[in-house]
Amino acid sequence: MGEIIAQILLGIWMLTQAACHFFGLDVFLRQSVRDSLSKEARASFQRGMVLPYLILGMTFIGMGIVERKAVLSMPLFLGLYIILCAASLAGVLRNNKKHLGHYMW
Repeated sequence: MGEIIAQILLGIWMLTQAACHFFGLDVFLRQSVRDSLSKEARASFQRGMVLPYLILGMTFIGMGIVERKAVLSMPLFLGLYIILCAASLAGVLRNNKKHLGHYMW
């Protein structure tokens, strides 16, 4: 039960980050990102982070609920989880490469 609550809280955290990026808040941006990007580039960077974080948040919450209800078999559950998270993380990495010049933070 605890890991399901952790998944849902992680999903809420990702949705909070998506909302902060959507509204252009610099709360979750590293200082190096703030220093290296101009205000316009930072706004573009944050717009690119909204969708991946939104998808990750919904994935974590949805999969937490699916795990609790035990609707899917374990191999199908893990495969779906990995595919959905990998697609979102690829979006984050692509956005980092586009704006910062490297894949990782």
